[in-house]
Amino acid sequence: MDTYDEMTGIFIEDNDKFLETISEDGSTAVEQIKKLIKNEYPEFVIAGPNGGDQIKYYSIQKCRKNILILEDYDSKKAEKGILTTPDIKQVDFNNRGYAELNWKDVFYGSRKKYDTKGKSLDEIRSIFNHFK
Repeated sequence: MDTYDEMTGIFIEDNDKFLETISEDGSTAVEQIKKLIKNEYPEFVIAGPNGGDQIKYYSIQKCRKNILILEDYDSKKAEKGILTTPDIKQVDFNNRGYAELNWKDVFYGSRKKYDTKGKSLDEIRSIFNHFK
């Protein structure tokens, strides 16, 4: 039996992998991550959308400080659905949360990125758990 997915507004085949995995589609991935944060991390605030016509992103904040950025646009460096670290001026990279992420891929300058698409919800939860 198919299940109606309220987030995407479509019927999906019942499939545990789909329900426990971030979509490969960037727009859907953004919505899944926003929903995950709203449902499971009440201490975080999703600010945005920020940016303009060509660039759109959401700031994920704790105690009014950006901890991560959820990118919601496609360009040479960005893709919908990737998480990036904020500008180094805005965060303390000695913070245990950033050290434990150990992200190697460079987004821009000193900022790092992580592609969430196709990853399990548990992998995504482990990222946010570093900042609880």
